[in-house]
Amino acid sequence: MYEWLSKYQEWEQKIALLDWELETYKEELDRWKNPNDLGRYSLVKESKASKLEDIIDNLEYELAVQMNYRFDLRKVIYSFKGIEQHILRMKYVEGLTLQEIADELGYTYQYIRKHHSAILKKVQFKKDYVIKVKSNN
Repeated sequence: MYEWLSKYQEWEQKIALLDWELETYKEELDRWKNPNDLGRYSLVKESKASKLEDIIDNLEYELAVQMNYRFDLRKVIYSFKGIEQHILRMKYVEGLTLQEIADELGYTYQYIRKHHSAILKKVQFKKDYVIKVKSNN
């Protein structure tokens, strides 16, 4: 039901890794274009360096996809207000347990668990509603 919520931190990690890879490949491409650096050497057609622009394009595309996933999830989280938003943000963005959330917010574990369960039902309803509306269009 809420598996996609738990992917937020995974997306954050993928985005950070893709961003790092992208910058690394861009720096390498700049070195190959610089005649005072690697640019003074000829490339073999089958070499990885000869495919750097394609690699960069693919990484930029994948980075955009992951950032869109994260953005969509943030929209859902921040569509909630008050305690519900705090619970979603702390659980799925910050990765806290329900007990840690209860401790930090000053509520009992049972109270937070009950609210979390109710929130997930609302999230599922919203997801089902959006899918139904999109399939009818």
